[in-house]
Amino acid sequence: MAQTLNGARAGWAQNRVETLSGAVTLKAEDSGKLFLCSAATVTLPAAADAGAGWHAKFIYKSGAATTVNSSGDIDAAGDFCDVVCDGSNFYNALNLT
Repeated sequence: MAQTLNGARAGWAQNRVETLSGAVTLKAEDSGKLFLCSAATVTLPAAADAGAGWHAKFIYKSGAATTVNSSGDIDAAGDFCDVVCDGSNFYNALNLT
């Protein structure tokens, strides 16, 4: 799993922007983050562990396709995926170009 922080300032929702690549499993503490993705396979935490209000945004950066929790691939410039949790389920909103 490769995660790197980009920049020294807080990003979306006051969290640092992180870069993801490879196989990554997120945690409840990752809520509110913005992830730039390069050929990543992202597994979300269990919905019950994440809790209602958990959310994250995944933006395609480069390389091969990124899959977020088996929701579909973001694989072109301009693609992104917003994910929110209601405590029981995750809901993905894909924006594909």
